[in-house]
Amino acid sequence: MLKLARSVVAGERNPYRQARALYEYLLTRLEPVPPTGDRDPLRPLETRRADAYSYAVLFCALARAVGVPARPVAGYLMERGESSGIRHYWAEFFLETVGWIPVDPFLGEGRIRVSIPPEANPRSYYFGSLDFDRLTLSKGLIELNPMDPQGRAVRRADIPSLQSVHEEAAGGLASYSAYWSGLRVTGTY
Repeated sequence: MLKLARSVVAGERNPYRQARALYEYLLTRLEPVPPTGDRDPLRPLETRRADAYSYAVLFCALARAVGVPARPVAGYLMERGESSGIRHYWAEFFLETVGWIPVDPFLGEGRIRVSIPPEANPRSYYFGSLDFDRLTLSKGLIELNPMDPQGRAVRRADIPSLQSVHEEAAGGLASYSAYWSGLRVTGTY
């Protein structure tokens, strides 16, 4: 990863330009695909195909490899007038006097268009900007400690958050069941 990241930035020292070069590399190198469930961060580099999660994680790994702080972000894309959302991942990188800057290489590829101005070019729009039709659930990896060391912790791949535990069973339970439904918007204000 380090060797690849260094070759992509080609000696550039400005962190903003480094992040832009990495973003452009991913857009040029990868083809977007629907969610695969595969969490191997290197496989998309071999197959040249990536879902939103892989785009976000790869951007973060490459940025961090050249010293640019970056974190993945998890949430939902919401379509106006729809009550349910689509699981989605994007990223942010940090510049010292600016703060966290959003990037969405999956949508930046331009094959899926959401609520951005009609004249906007997705490739440039999603480097530094985001559409307003998204709901953020978590920023960065959230490592949660189990409440009970002998408890049974569950991480759910079908929930777009970046936390280590989603539910936990502890105590003398013989069994339990949990139901997680998709996101549903019940009103806008």
